[in-house]
Amino acid sequence: MKKIFCPIFFVLLLLMSAVPVTAADNEQTYTITVNAGEGGTVSGGGTFQSGQHVTLSAYPNGGWTFAGWYDESGDRISANASLGFSATSHRIIQARFVRDHASQIPNNHSEWAALELLKAVELSLIPDSLTDPDIDYSQPVTRAEFAGIAVRAYEILTDTTTLPAASGTFTDTSDEDALKAYNAGIMVGISDTEFSPGALLDREQCATALTRIFKRATMPGWSFATDGDFHLTFIHPTPFTDDEAISDWARESVYFMVANKIMEGIGNNMFAPRNVTGAQEAQGYATATREQALIIALRMIENLQ
Repeated sequence: MKKIFCPIFFVLLLLMSAVPVTAADNEQTYTITVNAGEGGTVSGGGTFQSGQHVTLSAYPNGGWTFAGWYDESGDRISANASLGFSATSHRIIQARFVRDHASQIPNNHSEWAALELLKAVELSLIPDSLTDPDIDYSQPVTRAEFAGIAVRAYEILTDTTTLPAASGTFTDTSDEDALKAYNAGIMVGISDTEFSPGALLDREQCATALTRIFKRATMPGWSFATDGDFHLTFIHPTPFTDDEAISDWARESVYFMVANKIMEGIGNNMFAPRNVTGAQEAQGYATATREQALIIALRMIENLQ
């Protein structure tokens, strides 16, 4: 007699031999990648089960401040140094840090300049060439250093980013700020091929250079070639006693800066526009310093923007 096996028998065998499935087998895991930008360290990243609590912590280095947590799109998601959330997807999160403003001001500067230098830091007006903590701000500013200040002032006034001119524009420098200032039309060389990056500036040159930056930023069509066609409107202050020492090409700029409380005299109704004698040159009587250049650029932005 033939034996007949019911299909139900095979179904039962399969059910009996099946391996039980637990909740843990279906549990999803997610990777939380956490990165630290310059100026600090982080902790808390790793692999987490779905719904597990994640705590990320950011630790700024000395002289730095935590700026926030940023997601994959570059959006800030929290300003707290400790960030907690549940793992529900793979994430890449970055902690960003910024330098403490006070720590960005070099140690060597005049006491009167401290407050405005702090404002210059807050505006990102200080170029990289002047961020060394050991640099002396009371010493003369060079053309290359001033180019950095000029570029940042122009970018703040116009809310733009300046690109450098082609490498090889000048034979005596490849300084990026010098090339940016030239390309933006706010500084020129001392010749077609030379910039003279190490040359010092006097007070009337600083006044004129910053006035030209203001014109370039606010007067469409202005250029060095057309400068004579663009005049400034302001109430002319009382002439300085040393007015005759002010160069003709700098006079309007000097009084424009004074009228707008951006620059002032050195006392006794004297402006000290330039070094006229050898003794003045040796003394640095009218030579502009780094802190002076930064502060008049700051005041120009604050008073004229």
